[in-house]
Amino acid sequence: MSTQTLPWLLIVLSSASIAFLHHRLTGHVGFNACDEGYLWYGVRQTRRGAVPIRDFKAYDLGRYYLLAGLATIFGDGIIGLRKSLEVVRALGLSLAMLLAWLATRDIAWTLATAALVQIWYFPPWKALDIAWSLAQVFVASRLLESPDPRTLFLVGIWIAAS
Repeated sequence: MSTQTLPWLLIVLSSASIAFLHHRLTGHVGFNACDEGYLWYGVRQTRRGAVPIRDFKAYDLGRYYLLAGLATIFGDGIIGLRKSLEVVRALGLSLAMLLAWLATRDIAWTLATAALVQIWYFPPWKALDIAWSLAQVFVASRLLESPDPRTLFLVGIWIAAS
């Protein structure tokens, strides 16, 4: 295995392991009907064909469509919603670790970044907001690193989609 593939594999495995461990330890604990129940309701309604415009205060429609898509894999119960949020958590952690790796090329800093971002992921139903913020930082860093026409085009598509 080459030295370039090892960090990428370690990043993906670490973020998936952290998200899995988080779900194993806290995925069955508690329920906040005010926040988590609202997201759950929105995902279930979107899955049934409702459009999440202003009828259930959706300020970012992508959250409901993404989680409704993941609900086809994990189910639309509260535990299925939490598993879907852990997938989003793993994606966000992967982006944060990738940014740390590209900036430092040091695996210790990359794992420390994972620990810090894991602490930042609170409350659990805000995982999409945090992952989205990490994705925006990742896109901005790619633009700053190489502002060539291809990168500018891809960043323009990203901004238009968001």
